Amino acid sequence: MKQLLLSLFILILSSSCGGNRQGATVAEGQGDTLTMKYAQLLTMVEHCNYWEVKIANPWRTTQALHTYWVAKSTNTLSVPQGVTLIKRPLDRVVTFSTVHAGLLCMLHAEQKIVGMTDLNYVKHPLLLNAVKKGQITDMGSGLQPNIERIIEANAQALFVSPFENSGGYGKIETIGVPLIECADYMEPTALGRAEWMKFYGLLMGEQQTADALFNEVEKAYLHLKNYARQTKSRPTVMVDKMVGSVWYVPGGMSTLGVMLADAQMRYIYADDEHSGSMALPFERVLTDAKDADIWLMRYASSPAAPYTLTTLLAEHHGYDRFKAWQQGTCYGCDTRMSRLFEETPFRPDFMLSDLIAIAHPESKRSSRYFFKIER
Repeated sequence: MKQLLLSLFILILSSSCGGNRQGATVAEGQGDTLTMKYAQLLTMVEHCNYWEVKIANPWRTTQALHTYWVAKSTNTLSVPQGVTLIKRPLDRVVTFSTVHAGLLCMLHAEQKIVGMTDLNYVKHPLLLNAVKKGQITDMGSGLQPNIERIIEANAQALFVSPFENSGGYGKIETIGVPLIECADYMEPTALGRAEWMKFYGLLMGEQQTADALFNEVEKAYLHLKNYARQTKSRPTVMVDKMVGSVWYVPGGMSTLGVMLADAQMRYIYADDEHSGSMALPFERVLTDAKDADIWLMRYASSPAAPYTLTTLLAEHHGYDRFKAWQQGTCYGCDTRMSRLFEETPFRPDFMLSDLIAIAHPESKRSSRYFFKIER
């Protein structure tokens, strides 16, 4: 009888801690690990009173970049040294990137954004309207944020992006506001990055919305990827253009590099193992990409004149040596007008659809971001 009662007690206890939650695997004494299908840098474990979220260091994968305890209630938790306590749901946040502000709009949590940096990059109408009404405060530049305004906004968390060898975040680390280190951009796959919305949804109290959105994104992306596999053409592709004296190109293992492969495009740096970007001299890119069939680029147009191949050539005298320029197969996204950066990190299916439209015109898909650059 005692054994039966003990077994019942253990069963009730495990159930109350979420042991039967769909998509979780139970590790005795360690909580329930939420299974990540694609994200490699994110681990989420549910305990009775909190979620433990670990972010792996993208540049030293044997080390942790950050560990969070996300409390389920207002009860005080005593956290170990080196762990950041977050009390959810977050109702007042500052974002240092339009990427994450755009995601919060998708999660219907845009009203919780009280401040943003780099407002000149904002395109989303909901965010623009909130800025106009004074509901979102201009926090200055992401590199030099206005500390006084951040403090006055009474923010509960700051969404920041970590960089290798950045030396930290400066003064914002000293004001006592938790930093959410958004390392999602270092995921090697588009769906891996998009899956981080589960973490952000948890923080904002929008788990169900985030789960439903990710399921939608995954289904659409895999459908497009499967379609591309069945196409016959495999055009070679080069990406972006000179910035100052260097040409920044996505690494072969970056989200864009992998996405180009999913669109069945032969990216000239597909064999590169970088998950970030590489800075190359013009001569190197010319050697590698001179005969590429397609040239994809992002640019900021002038309000006074359309962006053309002539405009492109005026930026650098050597661009006309590329086959794609000569045959007019250059496709550009005008970042001054487009919501590319606000949408595609967490809606990679939108981006993949554009790539398929360009690489496989027989698909008769319409473009959302990239359009042919005329002469």
